[in-house]
Amino acid sequence: MKDKLTKRKRELLKVSRTEIKTEVTRKVVTEVVNTEVALDATNAGELIAELSALRDAIDANETKVEAIKAKLYELMDYQLVNKKWVGDTELGTIGGNVVLKIATINNTKFDKDALIADKPELDEVLKAYTKPAPYKALKIVK
Repeated sequence: MKDKLTKRKRELLKVSRTEIKTEVTRKVVTEVVNTEVALDATNAGELIAELSALRDAIDANETKVEAIKAKLYELMDYQLVNKKWVGDTELGTIGGNVVLKIATINNTKFDKDALIADKPELDEVLKAYTKPAPYKALKIVK
């Protein structure tokens, strides 16, 4: 009887191992198969061209926006010093109506390098609380 139980356990163990191997194999194959897709019979070429054109237009418009903002800052008696606009005027008016406002925006930034320079022992603590954050991004290959 002992031999029969042992034999039965062996058969169950083999089945379990086979199922586990099959499961792992299925997951790996799924990931490998989907790494490349042929887009020949789709409109992907047109979409890529349109996306590229839109991105180029955005870049061109951002350049125009910065040029116009520079002119407006100058009209408000500001000067560009070390990539920052410097001046005291806060409001610009047309016909007595306020049309421009230059506001001071206060924000803060965490300076990790300064912290580590001041307290090197915290470097390992920061590393322990830092984790990778991968994400997918659509890139056009030129």
